[in-house]
Amino acid sequence: MQKLRLRLPALLAMAVLLPPAAQAQQQTIYTFVAEWHVPRAQWGAFTDAAMKNTVPVLERLVADGTLVEFAITASVVHTEEGPTHTSWWSAASFAGVNRALGELLKVSQLAEFSSAKHRDHLLRSVIYESSKTAKLTSGFGHLGLTRVKPGKARDWRELYDKYNKPVYDKLLADGVILGYGVDVESIHTEDPGNRMSWFLAANAESVDKVDAAIAAAQQQATPVERRAISAAFADVTVPGSHRDSLDRIIYYVHK
Repeated sequence: MQKLRLRLPALLAMAVLLPPAAQAQQQTIYTFVAEWHVPRAQWGAFTDAAMKNTVPVLERLVADGTLVEFAITASVVHTEEGPTHTSWWSAASFAGVNRALGELLKVSQLAEFSSAKHRDHLLRSVIYESSKTAKLTSGFGHLGLTRVKPGKARDWRELYDKYNKPVYDKLLADGVILGYGVDVESIHTEDPGNRMSWFLAANAESVDKVDAAIAAAQQQATPVERRAISAAFADVTVPGSHRDSLDRIIYYVHK
């Protein structure tokens, strides 16, 4: 699945584990994701229709506080059955997400593409960190999907907080990325163990900086430590389950 998001490697260097109080303070964000598999000949028409019909509705709902952000994106790395385009919007409540869905259905914003393959996801954030007030007409999102073994969700979260989160916190503080997080499905249409880790970047150079920061963090650990960290992640995740997707931002707004 797409949602405009990120790659997250399983091996990072040592860092301090966040206390439970810090985790409890994080706001839950709900995100509705609409994925489309549009024939190549219609890519331009699909983007034009989304910009004409979808964007004005979602911009109005960001402006009045119903939504915190939304995006229209296109896949960069295509797969045979995967989506070519995605629209998504986020709110601090399911009511906000549902209001946006209702407003979009009123305008029949993509009716001319009703024959295109389509599916939806309703997500809930496990971690959500974002900068404020952004508008982009370019950039990238990277999503990394990993499946956690049954009964290992808490263990996986502790490993993420200890080894991964500090790197992304610094990248966000330095302005390299616009946001990052981890989502799960609120309505399960896929495996409940899936964890979708993501980040947003304003340009390709920022994506390179993320890769460099991850590599630098890895180098801070000794070879023995790196093997131990890799083994710890392997113990809590399903072998071979990791998948990545890369999206190009067509339009993105964050209040």
